[in-house]
This record gives sequence, C-alpha cells and structure tokens, in this order.
Amino acid sequence: MNSNNMINNKIINNNKLPKFCLKSILFLSLAVAYTQCLAKVIAQVTQNTKETSTSHAYHKRFTNAHEWSQVFDDPKRDEWQKPSQVIKALDIKPGQKICDIGAGTGYFSMRIAKEYKDSQVYAVDFEPDMIKFLNELAQKDKLDNVTAVLTTRSSLQLPKSVDRVLIVDTYHHIDDRVKYLQNLKKYLNSDATVIDIDFNEKSPMGPPLEHRISQANVIEEFKSAGYKLVKTEDFLPNQYFLTFSPN
Repeated sequence: MNSNNMINNKIINNNKLPKFCLKSILFLSLAVAYTQCLAKVIAQVTQNTKETSTSHAYHKRFTNAHEWSQVFDDPKRDEWQKPSQVIKALDIKPGQKICDIGAGTGYFSMRIAKEYKDSQVYAVDFEPDMIKFLNELAQKDKLDNVTAVLTTRSSLQLPKSVDRVLIVDTYHHIDDRVKYLQNLKKYLNSDATVIDIDFNEKSPMGPPLEHRISQANVIEEFKSAGYKLVKTEDFLPNQYFLTFSPN
C-alpha cells in the first residue's frame, strides 16, 4: 500500500470515529435520562403506596343547610343509621362534654343534647351555613347545652376539652388526617374516646368508592397518630363503627 492510500484510509477512519462516538454518547444520554425518569416514577409510586390517602380528602361543599336537612334528617335514615343504638354505644356519662365533628344539620348533636341535658355538646362543622342552621335549631329547641363551632378541614379548635368525640360520615372529608388527629389530642380529657363511623366499601350510599376509606386504613391512620383501637360495633349495616383512645 502506497503512502497516499495509507493517508486516505487514515482520514476515512478518523471521519468515522467521531460519528460513532456521537451516536454512542446520544444513546447513553437517552439511556441515562430514561433511567432517571423511571426512578422518579418508581419513587412516586412507592410514596403513594406508603401513604394511606391522608392528603386526599373528599372536598365537597354542603351549602344551603335547609336543603341538606331534607337529606341528613330524613326519617328513613333512622332505619340504617340507628341513632339510639349509636348514642347508647358512646357510653356518655353525666356531665361529660361531647364533640360532634361534621355535625351538619345536627342529626346527632341535637339528639345527644336532648338526651343528656347536663352535658355540653360542641357541634363542629366546616360550613358557615351549617353553623348558622345549628344555632337557629338550638335556639328553636331551647337547647342551651349546644355550641356550634366553625372549624376547617385541616385543623380543629374547641372552647374546652371533651370526653367524647363523634365523627360520622365525615372522616373522609378531613385534610391531612393523621396531623388532624394528633392536634385533636390536646382537646381530650383523660379516658376520652374518639368514635369514627363511616361508610364501608359495600354500602349502597355514601361518597364515591375512590373516596371511601377502608376500616383497615382508618385503624392504621389512628395508630400513626398515637391512638389505639379499643372497641368495634357491628350493628350498622352500611358503616363501620370504631372506638379509639389515645395511647
């Protein structure tokens, strides 16, 4: 091979080398980018799996309390809600203070206030119109032991500490539930209990299935917040009934 051919071959090889390197670098860059993206997806899925939907509350407004009263206070509700049995299971002692979170139009608050006239009932709700309705109803029924308390989905403020906390069909509406439950502790007297009643997955009524919280997840969230399960009831056909106390 003469010197000219050697020079030409060298030039050709040198021209090919940069192209090959460029393709390799491009391929490696794409592979790295794909791997990083995949890692982020896996990390997000893992985080979501660890969470028990504590930051995925079902946000639904309940304005116009008078209209909602036709639903919440429908006499037919008594058939499956069994209010007398629920109140009996709360094991309220004379003179105790009761907090009804998500009181709505007073389905439970007013019943408890009438049955335990020496007790103080804090009817708590997120909706201003519900608070107005509760105040009007308490005044109409001359229930001096009912205090309506406006709060938010993410925090709770009560005038005084309480002995029983009742949460009916409301837990799935609360934001950052573990933190909410931790904050609730400062309002609990010794021997206080927190009762959560909410729709189970087989109930023909209630929030959309994707917003219902299973009994197992509720127990896990309360446990994470520093509570222990002390009692369950099974007399409600559409709801679970869980009683907790702080550790």
